[in-house]
Amino acid sequence: MVRSLCYSVVMLAVVTLAAVENTAQAHKPASDWVRITDTTGWQPRDSQAEVVYDGRMWILGGWLNSFEAPP
Repeated sequence: MVRSLCYSVVMLAVVTLAAVENTAQAHKPASDWVRITDTTGWQPRDSQAEVVYDGRMWILGGWLNSFEAPP
């Protein structure tokens, strides 16, 4: 009986969290990305890190050929 009650409480929590997350996702504003240039100062790469700092986007690391072992 206790196990069944605990399971029910956990499932209710999971369903509630999923509903809250879906509601939050539905109210997100659309992205307002603007293409500034068609070329960049870097090559396309795989698995890089990106961070926005001081109004700029910084790209860190990654590798240029996805089919080779990582550096």
